[in-house]
Amino acid sequence: MLTPFLIAVTSGLISLLVAYFTAAYKFSRDRRMLEHELNQRLLERLYSLRLERYPAAFEITEWIRRKRRDEGGINSREELLEIQKQLWAWKTGEISLVLSKDALDAFYELVERLKKPCEDARNNRYSDVQIDKIIFARNNFRGILRSEIGHRHTERRDHA
Repeated sequence: MLTPFLIAVTSGLISLLVAYFTAAYKFSRDRRMLEHELNQRLLERLYSLRLERYPAAFEITEWIRRKRRDEGGINSREELLEIQKQLWAWKTGEISLVLSKDALDAFYELVERLKKPCEDARNNRYSDVQIDKIIFARNNFRGILRSEIGHRHTERRDHA
């Protein structure tokens, strides 16, 4: 008489445990899927903002050019200071939220190089070392921005 009761209780408990663990697994899986979907949407928004805003930085930094030595070797001090102001204006606002740490570090390195005074102040000329450092900082900044946009394209190609 007790045996059918124990069988019923045991099977009920087993069914309850199976239902509980199934529900817990499903909840956990759904949660992971939602987190992944949210991360993907945020990543899409990040890249969308970068694609929208990074070209302006390329347009600004395009004007930093090496010139013949008899022409000063690079842009004039005034031009470089104007470019520096334009870069600060570009960085203000939403773009500060989407720049990676590497891009931000490269940005600060570039504006730091642009604001340094000419070593040959008498002739208002930058030294060859200064010119090399400015051009390197420009190329590094542009390279990091390009890689952040290009990384997304590479990632998309890998998943296709």
